[in-house]
Amino acid sequence: MKKTGVIGLGDMGSGLANNLLKAGYETWGFDLSSERNKVFADMGGKIASNPGEVGKEADAVFVMVMNGSQVRDVVLSENGLINTMEKGSVILL
Repeated sequence: MKKTGVIGLGDMGSGLANNLLKAGYETWGFDLSSERNKVFADMGGKIASNPGEVGKEADAVFVMVMNGSQVRDVVLSENGLINTMEKGSVILL
């Protein structure tokens, strides 16, 4: 597994993403905040346009959002992970 994803690039998510990048993983990210996306891109991450794009690109996706409702949206919405991730990929909550 060399391609990872992080959805939710706040304090915890950006810290995790930074460590993944430093470890040599190609890391895709998504956050509703354009400012957080920019910080992530400046670290060397690849910005996705929605959670589904992260799922399409990554073998494992860390979901670092605030509550169950947000998890449900990230995973089950029309542009959610469930619709784009390959069989054998992993969602980590």
